[in-house]
Amino acid sequence: MAAATEAPFDWQAAARAGWNGKWFQPKDGIPSLQSDYVGVAVLAIAFPTIRYILHKLLLQPIARYVLAGRFQSAQRLPDKLNSKIDKFCESEWKFLIYSLFTYMAFTTAVDEPWFMDTSYFWRNYPNHPLTSGLSLLYCSEMAFYISSVGMLVFWEIRRKDFGVMMVHHLATVVLIGLSYHLNFTRVGCMILLLHDACDILMELAKMLKYLNQDFWGSVTFGLFMLAWIVLRLLYFPVWVLWSTSVESTEILGKPVPYYHLFNGLLSLLVLLHFYWFGLIAKIAWRALATGAPDDIREDSDED
Repeated sequence: MAAATEAPFDWQAAARAGWNGKWFQPKDGIPSLQSDYVGVAVLAIAFPTIRYILHKLLLQPIARYVLAGRFQSAQRLPDKLNSKIDKFCESEWKFLIYSLFTYMAFTTAVDEPWFMDTSYFWRNYPNHPLTSGLSLLYCSEMAFYISSVGMLVFWEIRRKDFGVMMVHHLATVVLIGLSYHLNFTRVGCMILLLHDACDILMELAKMLKYLNQDFWGSVTFGLFMLAWIVLRLLYFPVWVLWSTSVESTEILGKPVPYYHLFNGLLSLLVLLHFYWFGLIAKIAWRALATGAPDDIREDSDED
């Protein structure tokens, strides 16, 4: 956590530059917010379409081959195996999308000073040009989580943490939209990066578990658990949430717009992280007893 070294932000100068106390969005050649939201709407429709096409042409055939040993229709396979294939396909999709988003966020942030120094989240705010990389990342992630709300209800396998997952998706949509409007895109990019990076390991561990690769599944699950602790339970609340709630006010001289709403939603995510970590700890304990991690969110212990 870097100490603030600059004078408080000149809000009167910001107003002369276009800040009205609520919204300010320097664009650096990027289309208007209205155009961005049209793109979000198109992508929100496109994501389920892309997933369906990939599911039929790639993900499902691969899942049937690696789990059943051959390409067969669902009618010829036992119900339990079909259920495992559906779960494998879900993890394949999420592994691909989270890998893509992690790559986008990392390549956008890695060469920026705010990648290592949280004070740059707020220095010269709100005059932060919105680069094409940040714009694409934000529009893609917002569209994905909007579509994920529908897919959670109508597509994906219903698990015991359905309600918690719905709260997470809705809070994430609000946070992404709010931070985009307020130009909190630097801190937003880091939050998206640390979340997506953890999810890659989670989906990989689940696929290895479905393949009965107990050793590598346990190793990957251990790495996932370590990443969760470091990124979501330490870095997120201790560095990021501290920066949005304390450091931002120190540097800018006053709370950022919608301070309580923004930090309240981030605090909600922290609480969800600890809730899920409780489930992760139970999975780890079960893995020590049985030799393989198992998803306790499933309705059946055998799945």
